[in-house]
Amino acid sequence: MIIGNKIDLKEFREVPNELAMNKAKELGIPLMETSALDATNVKEAFCDLLKEIYKDLKSKNKNFGDTLENKDGINIDTNSKKKSGCCS
Repeated sequence: MIIGNKIDLKEFREVPNELAMNKAKELGIPLMETSALDATNVKEAFCDLLKEIYKDLKSKNKNFGDTLENKDGINIDTNSKKKSGCCS
């Protein structure tokens, strides 16, 4: 996954959005832009990355189920394409 951070500082952007999108497409991996300052897409980036790792593991081991549950009882639907609230 490619994660571009500091989207709250658009005036200092060093990598054009089109270049980042093309690189992600070339590599066949997701792209997400985040801001740690105001937490924009931070949770979603972690959830999406976790889903991608889980899908990779599941493709190698068919005994995995379709949901994960962390120690706090938060369910993560690994089949979901939803971009918000995936971990709650």
